[in-house]
Amino acid sequence: MKSKYKKWHKYIKSTVKYFVKTFEPGRVLDVGARDGYAMQLLIKAGFDAVGLDINPESSFVAYDDFTDTKIQDKFDYIYCRHVLEHCADTAGFFASCHNVLKPGGILFLTVPLESKEKFEKRNAGKPKKEWNHKVYFESLEEIANLHTKYLGLVFRFDKLCMSEEVGILPLKNEVLLIASRL
Repeated sequence: MKSKYKKWHKYIKSTVKYFVKTFEPGRVLDVGARDGYAMQLLIKAGFDAVGLDINPESSFVAYDDFTDTKIQDKFDYIYCRHVLEHCADTAGFFASCHNVLKPGGILFLTVPLESKEKFEKRNAGKPKKEWNHKVYFESLEEIANLHTKYLGLVFRFDKLCMSEEVGILPLKNEVLLIASRL
C-alpha cells in the first residue's frame, strides 16, 4: 500500500539524519509517527524505536492520544516532528513528554512557524474540531516562551534554533527545540 505521507519522507529523512548524528542509540518514542517512516529509519540506525499516532489508520504504530497517553514505558528520547501545532492541549503534550521520558531523557521537537493571518486563513469557516492546526507559533521567541511556560518546570533547555541552521531540510520556517528532562 502506498503511503499518503510519502511526499514528506525527504523532510523526515533529513530530520532523522540530524537526530542520529546528534544522539547515541537508545529507546525512542516517535510521537506522530504517521506511516512509521521515521521509526523505520531510527531502527535501521540502531535505535529501539516505537511509533505512536492519534490516527487509527496509521500503520506500524500504536494508536493513542499522546496528550492523554496511557503509556507506562519510559524512553530515552521523544522524536516529534510537526505534531505540537496539531495539539489543542499544549500543557497536556508537555506533561506527557515528562511522564514518558526517563530522567535525563531528551525531547527532540520540530514545529513550524506560522503567522496569525495564515493560521486564521487555514481555519476560516471550519468548526474548531475540524482545524488541522490547533495552535500556531510566530517566532523563535514564542517557542522560547513555551520553554518558560511549560518546559522550564520539568526540562532543561538545550537548544532552540531554526532547523536549517543545523542542516535539517525544513518543510517551511521550522524550529528545532531540544530539551532534557530533569
